[in-house]
Amino acid sequence: MKRLPARRTGKIFHGLLLVGFLLGLGAVVLFWLWPRWRPARHPATGQEVKLTERTNILVLGMDAPSPGNGEVRADVLLLVSCDPEEERVKILSIPRDTLVTYPDRGEDRINAALTYGGVALVRRKVEELTGLTVHRYLAIDFRAFEEIIDLLGGVEVEVDKRMYYRDRSQGLVIDLQKGRQTLNGRQALGFVRYRRDPMGDLARVARQQRLLRAVFEKAKKERLWTRLLELYRLKKEYIRTDLGLLDLYRLRRFAEDLASGSEMVAFTVPGNFLGPYWQPDREALRALVEKELTAKPVSAVSKDIAATKKRRG
Repeated sequence: MKRLPARRTGKIFHGLLLVGFLLGLGAVVLFWLWPRWRPARHPATGQEVKLTERTNILVLGMDAPSPGNGEVRADVLLLVSCDPEEERVKILSIPRDTLVTYPDRGEDRINAALTYGGVALVRRKVEELTGLTVHRYLAIDFRAFEEIIDLLGGVEVEVDKRMYYRDRSQGLVIDLQKGRQTLNGRQALGFVRYRRDPMGDLARVARQQRLLRAVFEKAKKERLWTRLLELYRLKKEYIRTDLGLLDLYRLRRFAEDLASGSEMVAFTVPGNFLGPYWQPDREALRALVEKELTAKPVSAVSKDIAATKKRRG
């Protein structure tokens, strides 16, 4: 098995919609922080547009290229599933160290896909892993993440322990005290990127989900959408997406129709540690996907399970 050092990466998001938030902020922005004009209508025909079937959006949180070789890897991977029938938003967190197989390269981390083949390869690997179709993607730079949190007035979370970490090569300093507090953009970024835990990336994923829930709840209680126009000033180099105008109208209407008591539900790809990697439990993942994220058989996951068993057999 080829072992490569972990690295991070970056970019995201779109103007009108503001769908996306790295560690999930994207989902919250998408569903709660939007200007709630009603009804949502097609800009050309004037007809109402609605989300009529489940839509899966891949959200990538990315850092700057590695100073050594310029490699770019996705630091955060989330699959945001919008289901108009259940009227719920579900998020599947994919640990960046999750093992997948690359043709002619063997097994490596899923976040390396961005370096090997760009967003298209990340998309394909997520589809192979989950058996789900990725309909659209959003990629957000960590710099944009900081600005979004600041424009929301910060977010209140429970910092579970003293966090201190310094990486001079990346200009990264994380310095947080334990306890409940309101984090600004830079502090929130440190909170979700901190990795010095016995559980490694899993603890970081849990913090990402905790921050996302906090933003989700704040967005429901306050009229945060009034601040969104300020986000138009975010530089285009922070943003990458294939969401079209009609997609944005449909998603906006979906956000409007969500009940005030709706909750964001978050899951993590099940698995076990294999050295520095996360070995997905494909049987458990298949069961999770079938129960929570689709009503249809996930043939791609079944094929992957069969291939894995054959290799081990």
